[in-house]
Amino acid sequence: TESAEGFIAASDNGITVVMDTTVTEELKAEGIERELISKIQSMPIIGREWEYRFYVDLTFDSYVRYRQSIDAVRPLMNDFKILGEYKECTYEI
Repeated sequence: TESAEGFIAASDNGITVVMDTTVTEELKAEGIERELISKIQSMPIIGREWEYRFYVDLTFDSYVRYRQSIDAVRPLMNDFKILGEYKECTYEI
């Protein structure tokens, strides 16, 4: 099946599925955020039922994209702190 630009289609057993492959700004931002997260640890906040503190370890290739992602998620958090930013070690040990 040939697809129109911006769409992809697949057929099997008489059923055809068409998907819009347009990457919107919202999808792009979500993808950037998901790409950055390499480790998440959650811990309950003592004395505050159903509230958790999350510790996230991130890696990134672009500092600008990293800052854009931080700026995008900051409004969604009640308490947001960056505990440190470090360059990745490039030396073999």
